[in-house]
Amino acid sequence: MDMEVNGVRVLTPGEVDRLRDAMGKPSNRVIFDALLFTGLRYAELTQVYEDPSRFDPDRKLVKVDNRKAKAVARSGDSRIVYLSDMGVEAVRAFIALNKKPSRYDLWLNNLKRWCHLAGLKPHRGQIDGTTSEQMGQETVPNVWDISVKTTRKTWECWLFCSFPDRAELIADNMGHSIEVSKKYYRKWYGAFKADEKAKILEYTAGWLS
Repeated sequence: MDMEVNGVRVLTPGEVDRLRDAMGKPSNRVIFDALLFTGLRYAELTQVYEDPSRFDPDRKLVKVDNRKAKAVARSGDSRIVYLSDMGVEAVRAFIALNKKPSRYDLWLNNLKRWCHLAGLKPHRGQIDGTTSEQMGQETVPNVWDISVKTTRKTWECWLFCSFPDRAELIADNMGHSIEVSKKYYRKWYGAFKADEKAKILEYTAGWLS
């Protein structure tokens, strides 16, 4: 079964490992890890690049501004994002990198290329027929349902896998309503295999503890 939220792929730990191996440049892995292990929106990670003081490693959190009307209505002008131990290290490495994330569309192009190189299974019965010409022109068809939002949606599903009884806290952390979190994300909490859950528990260790 394809794991997805609103048509956006949710990754397993094994798929994450394969994607990271396909990335080539260490800087890409640093940015990918920061997105994944925080669950931040792409634009929110740019806020951290522009103002590293948003990160408090001792309190294991990042403070981001809500810049969309819906987000402001839901949780005010800002949101506190609590981090796992992996999240703290990922943000610390991202700040040390001192590299602004690329444009949204360029990051998506990269994700599609890495899916092809990693040999990830396409979704919805599609076939990966990517050609070398498409790779060079960055016109790789998205047969994997990968998205810039994939890391964020993956992290929320992983939090539910580890803490299924913390729905309200997870929703607050992600900037979602409790209804949205329960409807679209919590349903996947039991879908991960035993070895996948063991890895997810490792990745989420230290969150709100």
